[in-house]
Amino acid sequence: MRTTGTDTITFSVRMDRNIKNRCEALYGELGINLTTAINVFLRQSLRAGGFPFDVRLGRQDWASSLGKTASEEEGVS
Repeated sequence: MRTTGTDTITFSVRMDRNIKNRCEALYGELGINLTTAINVFLRQSLRAGGFPFDVRLGRQDWASSLGKTASEEEGVS
C-alpha cells in the first residue's frame, strides 16, 4: 500500500554549508530539490539493504590507517 503525503515527518541534519549549497545546485540542475534527492537516497538504501553504492576506504586511506605509506603497501622502496 502506498502512503500519502500526509504521512510525512520533518527531520534536521547538520552538514557543511558548502556541501549543501553545491548539492542544491547539482540537484537543481537535475530538476529536483535536496529533499527529493535525500528521499531517493533513502529509498535506494532500503532496496539495496545498505548504502546504494560501494563504501570503502581508498587505497591510500587504508594504508595510512595501518600506519603504512601507499608505496610501502604496494611494495615500492
